[in-house]
Amino acid sequence: MVLQKKAVAAGRVKRSADSRRAAERPVARKRRAAKPRKPDARTELTRASILDVAERLFVGAGFHGVSLRQINAEAGVNVAAINYHFGNKRKLFEAVIARRLDPIARDCTERLKACHSLTSGADDLLERTLRAFVGAFINATVGTDGQVIAELISRATTESDPVIAKLANHHFDIIWEQLDPLIMKSLPGYPPAKIYWRLFHVVGGVMRLCVRPQWIQYRSHGACDPQNVEQAVEEFLEFAKAGLIGHAGRPANI
Repeated sequence: MVLQKKAVAAGRVKRSADSRRAAERPVARKRRAAKPRKPDARTELTRASILDVAERLFVGAGFHGVSLRQINAEAGVNVAAINYHFGNKRKLFEAVIARRLDPIARDCTERLKACHSLTSGADDLLERTLRAFVGAFINATVGTDGQVIAELISRATTESDPVIAKLANHHFDIIWEQLDPLIMKSLPGYPPAKIYWRLFHVVGGVMRLCVRPQWIQYRSHGACDPQNVEQAVEEFLEFAKAGLIGHAGRPANI
């Protein structure tokens, strides 16, 4: 019994001492989460240089025709730079596409959103929708930088690799979400398949005008100036609207 009491007393003393030491121990401060560092000017310059070189090479040879070693060499960066900034070649290609296509997609989407609130007739809705769509692309592809953008759009949307093509098409999805219902609403009674075929040709015409504007200038012996954006838009709208409406302005039967 005596031994048991001594053991209990010793246990109490030990617990008291442990509690006292814990109380005297300095409280550890919680570490604040480190704020992400803003990239410095040199880092941004390196990233931009890689994008510029990759864009030029991808436009010229396509995704599979360009190697990371080639991009590194022409950008004048070390072999780890692309992995550091982008991760891999596919992500680099996606960054190249996003840098050019996202601003166009946002501009076009905002133009199309404004058309949804129109209360005018179908004919006016069609013209305004086409003007929003065509105008955004032509405005973005005028001038030297615009030609690069147009070439990139052409290359990205004609890649044979379905994975790479999907990356490019993804950036246009927000446009189609706005464009589809507007076109359908402006052509009531038309079979959807017929509308999509005609819209397919309209989109092809826009891409042709953006990528090869010099063709019309050459073939017309200078009578047509593709750098005159207002005229280019008006001429194309007349063609696109007539093509979508079809013969005598009546819904076409399949």
